[in-house]
Amino acid sequence: MITFSKENILRHLERRPMLKALVPFVVGILLADGYALPVWGVAIGFVVCAVGAYIFRSSRAESLYLVGMVLTAGMMATTLRSLGEQIEPYEQIEVVIDDITARRGDRVMGTAHVVAHQSAQGTRRTRVPIRFVADSMVGLVAGDRVVSTALLGAFDNEQDYGRYMSRRGFAGQIALHPYNISQHQHSAPTLAHRLREVADEHIERLQLSDDAQRVAKAVAIGQRSEITPTIRENYTAAGAAHLLAVSGLHVGFVCVVINLLLWWLPLLSRGHLLRSAVVICAIWLYASVAGFTPSVTRAAVMFTVMQAAIQLSSRSISANTLCFTAVVMLSWDARMIYDAGFLLSLLSVAAIIEWAVPLCTRLQRPNSGLLRQAAWWGAEWLRSAFVVSLVASIATAPLVAYLFGRFSLWGVVAGPLMVALTAGAVGAVIVWVLLPIGVLQGVASEVIGSLIGTMNNIAAWCARAEVMSFEWQAEGWVCAGAYILFAIITLTTWAIEKKY
Repeated sequence: MITFSKENILRHLERRPMLKALVPFVVGILLADGYALPVWGVAIGFVVCAVGAYIFRSSRAESLYLVGMVLTAGMMATTLRSLGEQIEPYEQIEVVIDDITARRGDRVMGTAHVVAHQSAQGTRRTRVPIRFVADSMVGLVAGDRVVSTALLGAFDNEQDYGRYMSRRGFAGQIALHPYNISQHQHSAPTLAHRLREVADEHIERLQLSDDAQRVAKAVAIGQRSEITPTIRENYTAAGAAHLLAVSGLHVGFVCVVINLLLWWLPLLSRGHLLRSAVVICAIWLYASVAGFTPSVTRAAVMFTVMQAAIQLSSRSISANTLCFTAVVMLSWDARMIYDAGFLLSLLSVAAIIEWAVPLCTRLQRPNSGLLRQAAWWGAEWLRSAFVVSLVASIATAPLVAYLFGRFSLWGVVAGPLMVALTAGAVGAVIVWVLLPIGVLQGVASEVIGSLIGTMNNIAAWCARAEVMSFEWQAEGWVCAGAYILFAIITLTTWAIEKKY
C-alpha cells in the first residue's frame, strides 16, 4: 500500500538545507531585477529581517525572518552588481578582449569588457562586459587591450536576443576596425592562455582531419572559435550542441580521468591526500583553460566540494552540494540566473540527481556468474546512460524551447552514445596533452580521430534525418508551468511512503 506523508518531504528538505536557501535567494534576484530599489532600502530590509530572526528565535516567526534575510540578500546581489554599469556618452573607450568565440570569414566575434571610457565629464574607470565584432585584420587575441573611438551600440530590449544579452549583463556591442583603433597593445598571456596554447599545439600535432581537430579543441579545451556553422547545425539537430561547449559534463570527465590516472597514490603514505589535492588543482587548471564560463565554474566548485567530502569521509548530499554551488555563484554574479549555459547545466544535473539516479537504482537487477556479471554490467551501463540522457533531455526541453525555439528528440535516442564517445575523446585528449610522447602519437591520433569522427558522422546523419528535430518556440508561461509541474512531481515522489 502506498501513502503520501508530509514528514517524508520535510526529511528530504532537511537533508537539503541549501535548497531552502536557494529558492528565496533566486526570488530576491528576480524581484530586484523587476523592481529597482536603492541599496540603502535593501540593506535596511536585510537588517530588519536579521534583527527579527534574532528576537523571535526558537519560534515559528524565525523561519519567516530567515527567508526574508535570504530574499533581501538576493536582492542585494543584483543591486550591487548593477551599480556603475551604465556608460555615459564617450569620446574614447578602452576595452580588454576576454575571449574569441567565433570566426566567420573576415570577421572575429567574442566577449570583452570596458576598463575605461572618456567623455565630456572626463575619464572614468569601470568594468562592464560587452560583445564585439572585429575585422580579422586587426589580429585580436584574448588579453589584448584596445583603445577605440567605436560607438557602443546598446542591445534592443524589444527583441528576445537583446533582452537576453542585457540580462546577462552585456552593456552593448562594438565593431572594431583598423580605422577606429588608436591603440592596440598585446598583453602578456596569462597562465590560462599559455596552458590553452600548449594544449592547442599538442592537439594540432595529432594531424587530425579539419573537422575532427575543430571538435577536439571544442570539447577538450573550450576552443569553440573554429567550429563551423555546419558542425554547429549538425550537433544542434542531433540534440548534442551542449557537447561542443565545455560544461559540468566535461569537468566530470576530467575529475574521473585524473582520479583513474592517480589510482596508485593511495598506496603511499598519505597518498590519498595528495591525490585529492592534485585532482582539485587539475579541476581548476582545466576550468581556467576552458575560460571560467558559468557552467564550468559551477562544475569546478561542485566537484571540488565532492572531492573534499570524499576525502573527509563525509556523506555528501549531491543535491545540497549543487544548491550550495548555485548560491555561491549567484552571490558572486547574480546575472548568471539569465545565462543559458548556467541554467541548462543546473537543471540537467539536478534532474539526474533527483530523477535519474533513483530510477537507475530501482531498475538494477542483480546477477551471478562471471560471464553473466560482465554482461549484466554492460547492460546496466547502457540502460543507465539511456535513463540519464532521457531525464536530462526532458528536464531541459522547456527551457531549450523557450530560449532557442528548437527541440530535438535525437538527444534522447543518440544521446547516450554521443556522451560515451565524448567522454572517451575528452579523456584521450587529456592524456595526450599531459603525456605527448612521440611514440604514442600514432595511437593517440587513431583513437581520438576515430571517436570524434564517429561523433561527427552521427551528428551529420541526425541532421539529415529531420523527422525528430522540430521547431517549438515555448512561451514564458508554458516554460514556467512545466517546471512547476516538475517540482510537484518531485515533491510527490519524496512524499511516497510504502506500507506493507
